[in-house]
Amino acid sequence: MLLMIDRTAIAAALPDYMAGYVAQAPEGELLTILQAQMDTTREFYRSLVPEKETYRYAEGKWTPREVVGHLSDSERVFQYRAMRFARNDRTDLPGFEQDDYVIADNANERSMTDLLAELRAVRQGSIYLLRSLPESTLMRGGTANGLEVTVAGLFLATVGHVVHHERVIRERYL
Repeated sequence: MLLMIDRTAIAAALPDYMAGYVAQAPEGELLTILQAQMDTTREFYRSLVPEKETYRYAEGKWTPREVVGHLSDSERVFQYRAMRFARNDRTDLPGFEQDDYVIADNANERSMTDLLAELRAVRQGSIYLLRSLPESTLMRGGTANGLEVTVAGLFLATVGHVVHHERVIRERYL
């Protein structure tokens, strides 16, 4: 199954913050992008010197380890929403407070290797979910955190969200 998705149309139907993530997702076939990003993300975070893994560029900002934990949490939430909407579940889904999740995750007490292994496992689950979906479900949507989103939008936002955080790490931590 080739999943070439029109990012512009998807982004136009999404809340601003998610449309911003979609805009950062690379062009191409969605499964290929998800698979390739799994490896490039791992290599990027593994390239950080150990001292930078728990560095904060400002008070209250996340460390790279916390960012990786946040990426796993967010991808789980986005894909749970995608699965529910793909299954025609029209229940309004709640939001989540990302800062509270980061605090509760205790990512700085874990190794980067462990955090990246978890992120890889989460991404593999996302890939299996996407592979399982008929293409006709990708434009199904629902309400999450009071905002309308689609299955395709959630997958693209997942990819763009990773790109966003990698860019922040490059600009402010390296």
